[in-house]
Amino acid sequence: MKKSKTAISPPPRRPHGSQLWSTNLDESEVYKIRRMHAAGWSILALAKTYKVTWLTMKRITSGISWKHVRPLEPEPRSGHAPRLIPWAAVKNRTGLSRRTVARLTEREEFPPSRPVPGTKLTLWVESEIDAWIEARVQGGGVKGKARR
Repeated sequence: MKKSKTAISPPPRRPHGSQLWSTNLDESEVYKIRRMHAAGWSILALAKTYKVTWLTMKRITSGISWKHVRPLEPEPRSGHAPRLIPWAAVKNRTGLSRRTVARLTEREEFPPSRPVPGTKLTLWVESEIDAWIEARVQGGGVKGKARR
């Protein structure tokens, strides 16, 4: 007797992302989280904002979880309002301490921060920070005494 060949169907996919019953996030929030993290938000601040654990946020931002949510292409910025960045992004870009930035700002050698009304948050204009960095590269560094 001859055996008939039948197509074997793949096992059903496990639910993932917003299909899970226990999730607190959806795909659009994961996009926002990844954009905010790329803009300089800390993982802890994002975790508190979205009310998830630090480890969950670490897995989202590193791409370990929510793998099916693909990264977005960078948005074109021409003709738009200036992009504001938080302190963490300024620190990552310049390598300066908060106190050094404050001293340079007092002497008007560093772009000033902009306070966000109703919060304690201050933000910097990204293009001003980039211009400051470019001027330091072209001009030879920050003016003042070098520490030893």
